[in-house]
Amino acid sequence: MFFNASDMESPRVSMEHYREWAGEIASSYLNANCLPSDTLSKIAQSEELEPFQIEILAAEANKTIHTMKYASAEDKYFAADFPLADAKKVICSLQTGTVKTAGVFTEPKLGLSEGPDAYEMFGVKPEVMDKTASVKHQLKNASGKAELLKSKIDDEIIYKTAAIEQATKEFVKTAKAMVLESDDRMKTLGHLYHFTKCAGFEKTGKKLLAKTAHVLRYEGKLEPTKARIAFDFFSKEADLKAPEDLISENLNATVVNGNHPLYITLKTIEDNEAELARWNRESNIVDDKVRILKQKIRAL
Repeated sequence: MFFNASDMESPRVSMEHYREWAGEIASSYLNANCLPSDTLSKIAQSEELEPFQIEILAAEANKTIHTMKYASAEDKYFAADFPLADAKKVICSLQTGTVKTAGVFTEPKLGLSEGPDAYEMFGVKPEVMDKTASVKHQLKNASGKAELLKSKIDDEIIYKTAAIEQATKEFVKTAKAMVLESDDRMKTLGHLYHFTKCAGFEKTGKKLLAKTAHVLRYEGKLEPTKARIAFDFFSKEADLKAPEDLISENLNATVVNGNHPLYITLKTIEDNEAELARWNRESNIVDDKVRILKQKIRAL
């Protein structure tokens, strides 16, 4: 049936998989009173496990159930008075084979709240399912597509995070150079803050200027007391009045140059942070979908 001696060395099942499945078998028994052998059979069938893998999983499941059942007992040695996960019984039943009833499955749509459809965007749009196909086949196809989508989204998260980190370094480098060129370094920090406000990036600007003040203090380029004043002000979330040493009260609105390197880094950071937040939300949605699909596969 699904057993193949050539797969005996297959590396696709790690001990981490066995522990995860064993935990599922134990939880199903202890919380829902599902027989361990029944859950073992479902997992073995959905994951297409070989006989030796079923035996390993059965042993791990029985050990996990015993550990969880007597977790609060002072004496951990108890005989197993629960129905064991029976590997031989499961292997025999799967080799005999059971035909599942075909049905119609509608793959869940992962709609993104903002932006283009992620399935189509990454070229993993699901194929149209044949209504005569088995429910299990359709579920597996949907699960595979969702996992591929998750991988693509994770790549986007890595790219956006790297872009934010790089732009942050560029801002601090440029701002530090401007401060070091001035005679009054605190006032220059204040003028940079004024610039970020006029550019419409006040929150991001304060965060980056706090980093700049910290770097200047660490490198000994700004007197510690003044650096602490600047860092404390830029680190506050509330819209507080700037200290006298930091900024003048009579600064006029600034006409912002869109090609200024500080403006470019600020815009890069805010754009990528917005995208990063979106991809993190969608990653969580896809994670939930993958879990649900796998649960449905095992329930068949």
